[in-house]
Amino acid sequence: KNLQHERFHHRNKKEEKDTDKRMKPLHYLVGIVVLSTLLLSVLSLRNFDPNVDPTIKFWANRKQQADNAFLKSNLTSNQLWPKPQSTTGGEKVLFISASDFAVTPVGPNQGPILSSAIRRYVNKIFFPWPAITVNPPPSNTLYSLNVQIVQKYNETLHLGTDESYNISVFAHNNSALLRANTVFGILRGLETFSQLIQFNFRTRNYQVGDFQINDHPKFAYRGVMVDNARRFMTISTLETVIDAMSYYKLNTLHLHLIDTDSWPIEIEGYPLLTQLNAYFPVENHVYTPNQLRQLVYYALERGIRIVPEIDTPGHSFPLCIAYPEYCITYTYRGKTEQGLYPDPTNSKTWDFLERLWTEIASIFPGDQFHIGSDEMWFGQWQESPAVLNFMKQQGYTNVADVFYYYQRRMIDIMRKLGKKTVGWYPGLDSFPNKFNGTFYDYPDVAVTLWNGAPSPFNGWTQEATNLVKGKLHMILTTPYWVELPQRDERDNTPYTPSWQFMYGYDALDFPGVEAEKRKYMLGGELTAWDDTAITDSGNLPVGLTPYLGAVGENWWTGVKNGTAPNYERYTTQRCRTIVRGIPSNPLSGSDIHPYRCVQEYEYPKRDWTVTL
Repeated sequence: KNLQHERFHHRNKKEEKDTDKRMKPLHYLVGIVVLSTLLLSVLSLRNFDPNVDPTIKFWANRKQQADNAFLKSNLTSNQLWPKPQSTTGGEKVLFISASDFAVTPVGPNQGPILSSAIRRYVNKIFFPWPAITVNPPPSNTLYSLNVQIVQKYNETLHLGTDESYNISVFAHNNSALLRANTVFGILRGLETFSQLIQFNFRTRNYQVGDFQINDHPKFAYRGVMVDNARRFMTISTLETVIDAMSYYKLNTLHLHLIDTDSWPIEIEGYPLLTQLNAYFPVENHVYTPNQLRQLVYYALERGIRIVPEIDTPGHSFPLCIAYPEYCITYTYRGKTEQGLYPDPTNSKTWDFLERLWTEIASIFPGDQFHIGSDEMWFGQWQESPAVLNFMKQQGYTNVADVFYYYQRRMIDIMRKLGKKTVGWYPGLDSFPNKFNGTFYDYPDVAVTLWNGAPSPFNGWTQEATNLVKGKLHMILTTPYWVELPQRDERDNTPYTPSWQFMYGYDALDFPGVEAEKRKYMLGGELTAWDDTAITDSGNLPVGLTPYLGAVGENWWTGVKNGTAPNYERYTTQRCRTIVRGIPSNPLSGSDIHPYRCVQEYEYPKRDWTVTL
């Protein structure tokens, strides 16, 4: 056995030596290939510009793999959102050098908001990507954008402020002109011009087409409602929402500040409102007047006005918990109980409410004030001796008449403060005069139409027709509730309103004379109620998008019912806002290539300069 083992071992060693002899040429060949590859790589690196890191070249190649159709070098108006009313030209291409480009105000009509907007767009928005700088620049280079406000400079923003603008990019003299009647039209134009500037990921430079654009909004009111009362939102969160709104040309932020759940606003002289009703810990869940004033100006700089809402009398619980002396008492099973609704029969109540409203109105200097007025239950008033005695004195036969009296007094306070009243419908639907059975034209009163959601009420379309006949201005929210299961009144089928549905839902799609509908339908409002769309500071911005873009184009450009959105164009805008720091949900559950963002592969932050 030992002899056999030695023979076997000797034979294996001999076979191994033979194999090594046969493989040696192959080893040499592999070594030559590897060395040649390394040598070629070293030689090729010598041809690189010394200022360009090879790592950047590698990432640039990766960028080309993700270069979607919406960011390629073909410059078209298909990159704009919301789509302008009129766009022509675009046949010629001009280059832009970020270091040499200037935005220059022209004429005497200038001010702080204009200066701030120019700095913001030039420094943070126009040029997000590091580009190759070519020396000398090509002859077809755009060097400047001249900005001109035609009318006298005015920084007052109110419902109906002129937001129209026009843009002309001139290839023959390497300049562009943005003209508008107001500074807020200039803000809308700067946003459009920022979208005209395209970064070519293949040549790694900025380009713009020689477009001519004339644009204006379809609706005057294009709003978003945030439910601050049910879920406290930080100031920084609200600023992010305001930024996102400005990119989609929305112009009104409605803050639902007060409801049954909390009172987060500090009011001088009435500390118990926040001490007893703000979320715990109180110091982290209140807004100071100065914080809100700064937020108002932050919004104003972006062309957005803030409409505050103090929801009474149906949601006055925090007010009555803090200061019960201004609220009713009622009789229940023979005992006197403290009520949770204001006492409209007491003159001291009205002095108290006017002081509150005066201070809040001083924080929010805009032209509209939302007084709530929804979901008023009359049970406690019906059992209140003071209310029953008041009804007898006034000759009222129904407790609802007391509610109408309360609303009239509220409108009188708003007018005294120079505000236009807004209220929920149903709720603020009895004006201006219930008693003669007709409506009159009151331009300072508008209702926020939320009818048509799952409720005992009829659909919103018939209610809208009735409001037009009654000459009452309205703002539509019914089909624009974020994540609220509703019922589509057009075909009576259940739906959960997706952003695609909101995009194709025309606010003027109800029976009536077209001219009258356009007069009294002010616009729409995207509502994010916390009791139906669970939001907080952690997810509000991402939760609102992509709804913001859907209603933004709907209300600015105008769309027909059932119109499908342009995914490619909307993806461009979604990715653009992500670069600007606005988080966004995908446009669909199967959001795959080509509907994804190029900036998922980020460039190293470095400037490139090439001298020819």
